[in-house]
Amino acid sequence: ASRSEFGESTTATEVASTFSEHIKGKTSKQLPRLPKLFFQDLTNLVLIVGVSPQSLGEHIAVSTARHSPSHLLLASRTPSKISTVISQINTISPTLKVTPTTIDLSSQTSIRSAAKEILSLAPKLDILINNAAIRPSSPFIKMTGDEWNRVLAVNLNASFWFS
Repeated sequence: ASRSEFGESTTATEVASTFSEHIKGKTSKQLPRLPKLFFQDLTNLVLIVGVSPQSLGEHIAVSTARHSPSHLLLASRTPSKISTVISQINTISPTLKVTPTTIDLSSQTSIRSAAKEILSLAPKLDILINNAAIRPSSPFIKMTGDEWNRVLAVNLNASFWFS
């Protein structure tokens, strides 16, 4: 859910603090059709999309890790960028389970593949933070149709398809 008190100057620490009670290892409610076994290790599962070093995604991931989720899923287009953030999280919270997932948000095929992988790991997410976005490399007036479509695919369509 969107929060009206969050704006462009809100920090990742403020967001994580606001949701701390939802992040810290509580037991998730079970879905009636699934056996209890599915939920043994899936309490307070957090997925953050758009994680790379020295980005808002990194700050969100690190701030979230400080509030003790039982499992943190980090998604990005570049595996080495996720690994860098995971290394930082491991220094703060060495016992936290952190799982990387590669996703290209400009590709519906990649989005579907990542969603399938995440669902196999976790049939229920407690928190999803769709943080990924790209900035065009050209000024608006000089953008090509392909560049405009990529910006729309990542910044608009991906949140819809991935959620």
